[in-house]
Amino acid sequence: MSSDLAAPLPGLILAASLGLNAGLAVLARRVGWCDPVGIPLKTHRQPVPLTGGIALLSVLAAVCGIIGRGKLWYILAGVAALIAGLFDDIYWKRRSPSAATHVFPKLALQTCAALAAIFSARINGIRLAFPLPAVAAFMLVAMNAFNLEDGMDGLCAGEAALSCLGFAVVFYRSGYLTDSLIALLLSIALAGFVLLNWHPAEVFLGDSGSHMLGMLIACFGLTTMMRPPAVVSHSVSLRLAAGTVLLTGMPLPGLIFVIVRRLLRRRHMFAGDREHLYDILHQHGIPVPQVTLLLLVIQSFSVIAGILLLGGSSG
Repeated sequence: MSSDLAAPLPGLILAASLGLNAGLAVLARRVGWCDPVGIPLKTHRQPVPLTGGIALLSVLAAVCGIIGRGKLWYILAGVAALIAGLFDDIYWKRRSPSAATHVFPKLALQTCAALAAIFSARINGIRLAFPLPAVAAFMLVAMNAFNLEDGMDGLCAGEAALSCLGFAVVFYRSGYLTDSLIALLLSIALAGFVLLNWHPAEVFLGDSGSHMLGMLIACFGLTTMMRPPAVVSHSVSLRLAAGTVLLTGMPLPGLIFVIVRRLLRRRHMFAGDREHLYDILHQHGIPVPQVTLLLLVIQSFSVIAGILLLGGSSG
């Protein structure tokens, strides 16, 4: 890509994200595609559009179409995850607010999304560094981890933006220039969304959006670990995996926190509650924006640590 084309892209992507998110939110209010009020565990006081994921995926598709036509697998993976989350947004949430009632169909859809993402990687010539079950499990964990983080305004998208920025740096230092630019521009698109998603939010990601972001972060993580098997030692594999976990950041310990707490309290693993880490901080008197900022600062340190650990070596 020429420098004349690349230079205005960040500003264009930010404007496109703001404009598309705002426009789709207006349309969603007119047709009633909003997260309603009065449902257990919901804290917003008026219906909020659920179109953030669609807007962000549209921006990403435009980015890949312009600069990364060989990176079609990112789009296909994002579409598969977004479709899996859409079932929550348009059907299951309205039928029953409790996630425990549709856990198996949801896991089945998430698994299909992961397999579709892996298939799209292979048909696009992407060599995955780990066996299929491990890759699918990582995608499932990432989708659910980011979905759980999407319970406080600005948090999930903000964490994803920082992760994307970290992956952009690692890709650049590793020579993956197209991947680096895609991750960077996605982080800018997410920054535009966060401006509208900041408390009190004007638009939500929806489960479709949080699933999509988890999948894309997983795909970026898999890209960092794409090394020829002949040159990857056990210690290098561990370093790559640890660096990827750090770049993914707070959603992973957040998921572990939820699992451990529910096991200790003998609660259904998939029953929703307002006792996530961010909820507990808020319940102790910290306002929502400050909780979000605090966790984003921690996410920043985690991402920086991941960048330092991974560096730019190819193993």
